[in-house]
Amino acid sequence: MILEAKLIAQGWLDLRLSKLSKRERALGEWANEALSEAIHHDADYAFEIIEAIHELDPDHRTVEQFAAGPVEDLLAYQGVVLIDRIERKAQDDRSFAFVLGGVWQNIMPDNIWERVQRCRERRGWDGVPART
Repeated sequence: MILEAKLIAQGWLDLRLSKLSKRERALGEWANEALSEAIHHDADYAFEIIEAIHELDPDHRTVEQFAAGPVEDLLAYQGVVLIDRIERKAQDDRSFAFVLGGVWQNIMPDNIWERVQRCRERRGWDGVPART
């Protein structure tokens, strides 16, 4: 059974934004596991979840965890399949380009990493001055 992408996205965000008890956090781990499984085994579904997280967090409350976590993992494991879509998304949505600014190379092939670097927005990350 495949869960709706927005349901997983909301679960992922809830784990990061809600004050949960230890038990609630343990019960909420399904969202992390579902996203990880998608990243490793279903590029299209994983990208749909990534887009849903981005949509549900327009204020970038989780941007550091989002960029250096599932977005980076998606590019590391599915970058070859998704890089064209990632580039288009970054071009069409500068907010997504900003998210890509927090991604590191990880195990991405060099050619994918080079393309990520060309479409990401680094201003506001690691001491790079933000736009004023």
